[in-house]
Amino acid sequence: MTVLGILNPDVDELKDIFSLNVKDEEPILPLVEFNDTTTAYPKVDILENKTEFILRAEVPGFKKEELDVVFDDGVLTLMARRTAEETGGQVLYKERFTGNFVRQFQFSKNIRKDAIRASYRDGVLEIHLPKKPIVEKEIKIK
Repeated sequence: MTVLGILNPDVDELKDIFSLNVKDEEPILPLVEFNDTTTAYPKVDILENKTEFILRAEVPGFKKEELDVVFDDGVLTLMARRTAEETGGQVLYKERFTGNFVRQFQFSKNIRKDAIRASYRDGVLEIHLPKKPIVEKEIKIK
């Protein structure tokens, strides 16, 4: 059945999709690919205090080795790649993200690049971007 058939099925087709596949088994959901490019992934929170910006990105299921963080010319770039797992069987329903993503965030160029640090724990990537201290210069009037 096509995706259009799933989105706009006849009543009989709808019954076939959700009918029992094998005697005495519960009905299963149709195969649905999660491939919504309009949704920003990963979900991110950005906080600011007097001394730094803190970015937290939800990237559950990724290994540290699959994540890349780059800061260049005021732009923070998050990149990751995840390949599909061998299932050993037919996929019946799929929502988990596989593939690549890139997200970029424009920050002030007033970031101490040498002091940026990142950590990854419990599926959350946390990046600290320390600000350069603002030096106020008093201007003497002549």
